[in-house]
Amino acid sequence: MAHPHIGSDNLYALVQNGRRDLQNRGVDVRFNSRVTDLLIKNGRCAGVRTENDEYPADISLLAPGHSAFPLFRVLNSRGAVLQSKGFSLGFRMEHPRELINHARWGRESVPGLKAAEYRLAAKSESGRGIYTFCMCPGGSVVPAAWKEDLNIVNGVSMYGRNSPWSNAAVLAAVKPEEVFPAATDPMAVLNSLEALEARAFELVGACQVPASLPGNLLSGRVSDSLPASSYPFKTLAMDYRLLYPEWLLKDLSDGIARFSRQIRGYETGLILGLETTSSAALKILRSDSGEIIGIPGLYIAGEGSGSAGGIMSSAVDGLKTALAAMEQG
Repeated sequence: MAHPHIGSDNLYALVQNGRRDLQNRGVDVRFNSRVTDLLIKNGRCAGVRTENDEYPADISLLAPGHSAFPLFRVLNSRGAVLQSKGFSLGFRMEHPRELINHARWGRESVPGLKAAEYRLAAKSESGRGIYTFCMCPGGSVVPAAWKEDLNIVNGVSMYGRNSPWSNAAVLAAVKPEEVFPAATDPMAVLNSLEALEARAFELVGACQVPASLPGNLLSGRVSDSLPASSYPFKTLAMDYRLLYPEWLLKDLSDGIARFSRQIRGYETGLILGLETTSSAALKILRSDSGEIIGIPGLYIAGEGSGSAGGIMSSAVDGLKTALAAMEQG
């Protein structure tokens, strides 16, 4: 029940130690070196170009997250085969930590345990899958845009799990053609998803976050006041119909009602921001050798490949890709 958790605060030290270990093994680490293009020679990837330099290589391996939109556009322009796929849309749902603790444990605290967790899933009346993801017990909701003119959120949970709040993503499984009917190819889906994230920025700016009470999702009512929140900047009551289609809000609202049967008081939580980065909307196709189809000599691993959807599956995908590259080398 304690579910050991390293915490986002301790992750810094872990990453630094891992980097030092790699450097001791001869790895050269370059910061502030965003990949802007590929080096192509005789029809094969011969390395990468960054903003400031070029790095020739016999084999190149990319490991981006699924928000690396500029890189995906480069891969598309260089002949990679991309495919649209189902993904998830929703928002963060936050509650007082004690409410979740009491619902899960029958009391507000238990000696030896930090904060209660949950993982919920249901089917809405329409049959759509609604589920929670990346639950952060005793955690915080934070801004997570990958560039300045977007507005999206994510959740973090420190080692102490002692924030007064707990949060999780509440998501609906969607198909690209449902949400973006005018997007007829993978790049159009990518552009539409970015436009959705930009719409939230246009409505509230970079630091404020759109927010709502669950009971207002379908009516569009904008509350005069909102509950206190872990979000470090201002929360702004918003009509979510300005962001998401009404059918999606109906399914998410239905999911919250069903979750309330499992966690008493769940429907009293606070909805925050857009959660658009839980899964990739694109898949980059790979050959039997593990290389990106259309770009021999180039490999991609992890969530950005569209073939993994979380920490563990990304780790396994990284191992498989590395082994495939070693076989070719």
